Parts: sequence; structure tokens; C-alpha cells
Amino acid sequence: MLGERFSRMLEEIVWWAATLFFVLFCIAILLQVFTRYVLNNPLPWSEEVARYLSMWAMFLGAVTVTRRRGHLSVDLINHYLDRASKKLRIAYGIAINLAVALVLPGLIYGSFFMAHDRWGVRLVTLPLPHGLAFLSLAVSSVLMLLYTVDHIVTDIKELAVKEGR
Repeated sequence: MLGERFSRMLEEIVWWAATLFFVLFCIAILLQVFTRYVLNNPLPWSEEVARYLSMWAMFLGAVTVTRRRGHLSVDLINHYLDRASKKLRIAYGIAINLAVALVLPGLIYGSFFMAHDRWGVRLVTLPLPHGLAFLSLAVSSVLMLLYTVDHIVTDIKELAVKEGR
């Protein structure tokens, strides 16, 4: 559905953005530790910056995990599915992805609503909107839904090919 080239390119962009946010998060934490314990003069903004950077890194990382189908799973179910037919494994994957695809629109709606609602509220130490926190969840949820629908379509096509249709 998305096309392999577009899907990889999007994943690459998201992965690099998540990595950048994580590196900046680590720098903010190191700055906070250094200024607090070495200089005895903590930076007022570093904790807030670290919080928001970690949120963006975590949620964008979840998009990459979704693309790679690497979500947490129940080992017991996977153990039995390893012995099952490929058709059953694909059907199970479709069922799980459908459940995820049904939950994500609510998450998207709620996070966009909260981002919009909190956009006018400024952070305590920075001139940035508080809605950025919720925007990280909204953007990543949209991308996860995109990849989840792509997985469903791909799996249905593979199931149809296996059945000879």
C-alpha cells in the first residue's frame, strides 16, 4: 500500500528524528547534572527540555518499532504460533493489527484535542507551548496507524496469494 521505498524513507526520517531527540535528551540531562552538582547552579530549563525530548524520542521510536513489527508480544502465544501454519500466523497478525488500528484513532483524536487545548499554555521555563507534549503522541499515532494499516493490507494480500486467489 505505502510502497517499500516510501515506507523505508519515512522510517529512516523518523528513526533519525528519534535519535536526534534522544541525543539532545542525554545532553540536557548531562548539562543538568553538571550544572547542579559541579557548578552548584542548576539550569532552570534543562529538566523541562529533557522531559519533552524524551517524549518525542520515545513516541517516534514506537513508530519505528511499528514499522518493523517489533512490538511486545506474549511468548507463550508466539511459541504455539511458531508451530502453527503460516496462514494461521498471518491471520493472527491481522487480528492484532486490526485491534491496534481500532484503538489508534481514539488516541489520535484525544492527543490532537489535548495539543490544541494546551497550545496556548506556555511552558514554565521556555517560550514553547505545552501542547508540544501531546503533539508528539498525535504525530506518532498517525504514523503508527499508517504503518498498521499497511501491515493489514500486506498481510491480507499475502493470505490471498497463499489461498490461490
